[in-house]
Amino acid sequence: MSEHRHSSPAAKEALHRILKSAFTAKDIADLLPAVDVNVPIEQARDLVQRLGCHILGVQSEGQYVGWLDENDLDRPGICADVLRQFNERPILHETASLKSVVLSLAQGSPVFVNVMGETAAAICPCDLQDAPVRMWLFGLITLMETLMHRAITSQMPDETWRGYLSEGRLERAVALYKERQRRHENIDLDDCLQFSDKADILLRYPATAEALGFTSRRRGQEFFSKLEALRNNLAHSQPLTDDSLPIIVALAVSLDVLLEVEATPIMQTSTSPMQAVKSLAARLQEQNVNLALFRALPGVATPPPTPKGKLPPKTVKGIPQEASPSPVSQPTQETKN
Repeated sequence: MSEHRHSSPAAKEALHRILKSAFTAKDIADLLPAVDVNVPIEQARDLVQRLGCHILGVQSEGQYVGWLDENDLDRPGICADVLRQFNERPILHETASLKSVVLSLAQGSPVFVNVMGETAAAICPCDLQDAPVRMWLFGLITLMETLMHRAITSQMPDETWRGYLSEGRLERAVALYKERQRRHENIDLDDCLQFSDKADILLRYPATAEALGFTSRRRGQEFFSKLEALRNNLAHSQPLTDDSLPIIVALAVSLDVLLEVEATPIMQTSTSPMQAVKSLAARLQEQNVNLALFRALPGVATPPPTPKGKLPPKTVKGIPQEASPSPVSQPTQETKN
């Protein structure tokens, strides 16, 4: 790999900062629309239907004291009778990393967020569609692909990887290389490999295939196909799907390993890139994410125009402009920047 393609120390430090702490829970959390503890359950049910959400906050004397799920609202009484405690679900500080958010969602949804000392906001699976999460995920996928590239060039120098790529795909890579050369781009042939090309090479080359540890090439292809599908959805602004959730959790779990390997100096004999790929594959198989935990409130996969679990547009601090304020306590703090 050419020297000019190495990341500078400053760039590596920036990458670590962006992927570990640049985006936080506050960036995707929504303030909970709230009702008073003494409001009749019937009125709370009407508010849920009007907002198109599944959960409400409950306040007493202007302070959040708990929450309600829409399934709690099919009986008579007042909201205090069906109040749920926030600690039934994960609670994060507003500065929690997106890694913590994803891993908390894997434990159960919704995840609540403590804002300025008060538990007043929530994150649901549909919030994974938000731009900060998509940018963070695309960064992780890009890092993963960079490590795949590094594994190929370190294990198969001098373009010996050509023998492990089908003739048709090699021809497409060469054609792209010639076109980019015509544009006077300073690149190597391996820069013209597609994601699926890199995956095929790693699975066909005996040393890297063995290092990955897949029980079969088909299992390896399934793993890389999931990564590529997530990458394509992110790159083309397509909605994330239920199938994306396990790989998102695996990426979050593997974040520190990926960053550690990325910081390792490139050596011709280094196997660390392969170890990173293998680690991510192992994390995915270990997770076995129970999609029911995400309770697609709904929003992940083909979100409606107003994703349920999020506040609808044209609201004032969480309350519709046309709604009567009498039975509803208005939140007093903005959550998003």
